[in-house]
Amino acid sequence: MAQFLLNAAVMPTRNGAVGIGLVLVLVSACGATPPAGPPPAPPATGTATDASAAVEAALAEANQLEAQVRTAQVQLAVRCMTRQGFTVHPTRPPVTARTDAVPPPLPSPGLADARTRGYGIGETAASAEPSPPADRFSRLARAEQERYEQAWSRTADGAPWRDGPDGRPLPAGCLGEAYAVLHGAGRHGPRNPVTELAPAAQDAYHEHPRLKAALTGWSSCVEQHGQPRFADPAQAYRYAEHFHYPAGDSGDEPVPAGGPWPFAQARPKEIALATADAECADRSGLRQLQPQAWREAVASAFGRLEPQFVAYRDALTRALENARTALVEA
Repeated sequence: MAQFLLNAAVMPTRNGAVGIGLVLVLVSACGATPPAGPPPAPPATGTATDASAAVEAALAEANQLEAQVRTAQVQLAVRCMTRQGFTVHPTRPPVTARTDAVPPPLPSPGLADARTRGYGIGETAASAEPSPPADRFSRLARAEQERYEQAWSRTADGAPWRDGPDGRPLPAGCLGEAYAVLHGAGRHGPRNPVTELAPAAQDAYHEHPRLKAALTGWSSCVEQHGQPRFADPAQAYRYAEHFHYPAGDSGDEPVPAGGPWPFAQARPKEIALATADAECADRSGLRQLQPQAWREAVASAFGRLEPQFVAYRDALTRALENARTALVEA
């Protein structure tokens, strides 16, 4: 299933500042004009596969537009900072469209992997890549970096946001000036309807009649292997995690009594559960049905929310046009 957009144009929250750190994970400010938008999504032709492909294309288009708007916002903010006399700016990574997902339900592991690795819990993670070399900005005196951060996104009294007309926070500093160019003074950027798509798709998925029957068969099968009765493979995976890690406050979730155990003892328990999970996913038909049911659920939810997605795309397009005009006139 496609990776879906999660966030609209950059917005601060009362829980976190929009400062240099956030910008570093945003986008590159190279070039004077944002790239042109992607072509329109192709229409669906009637089949479930076509409907799913059309949803993926529409969301990919929104991802691309949103990335271009974020690029333009940083470009405009950097221009504002340069006007204020700042000549050294933080190095920013290249722009990429967001690939955050409305994640599909966790599937059961493949049987071959399950028999040898279980779920792969507790395996040694690969070492992190080395940090990139320091740029000119990071070598500035801390006081100069703080002065930059203040001008970038903070109010005169150092707050990372200012109250908008409706009480919701708006960016301050040069980032706020860029935001006003994109969306208008005192206005918020468009709300991303994927925040409604995710729960709507989950609801439709869990009400899928054939999926409910397959989950019941899978759950009974796993129980016959001497395991607890789980609602779905995701719950089985969470249970297996507690072979290795303390359960903490797990609410109504089942947890293994006596755990956690050292890796040498936890791994056989994990493999036994993962193998039961995998065998039952094949036997019940859940493995084949799960992705199909999810695609149908997302397509159904998107169909109900399509007007909001069209409005979101149009708002991003207007913001991008505003940015192009401002950058050309600079």
